[in-house]
Amino acid sequence: MKKILLSLIWITFLGLIVVNLYIFVSGIQIGAKMNGLEDKLVKLQKENLDLENNLVEIDSFEHASSIAAQLNFNQKAQAIYIENLPYALNR
Repeated sequence: MKKILLSLIWITFLGLIVVNLYIFVSGIQIGAKMNGLEDKLVKLQKENLDLENNLVEIDSFEHASSIAAQLNFNQKAQAIYIENLPYALNR
């Protein structure tokens, strides 16, 4: 009876050691995945900031005015009224 009880205790200890090692290795793997995800998060945040800065630059009036200058737009548009007889008659 004593030998059976002693062997059961040893089997239980060995089982607990195996379970503990499995949990330890799983924790290490999950930690490595989390570090990789944190690195990706930092890269995505930097990329997001760059894209936001590009958006602000493209959306600015200076950018619009420089593009307008390249396309030879006038600063003031001259309105054409159809009350003028040549425009009304299409001459």
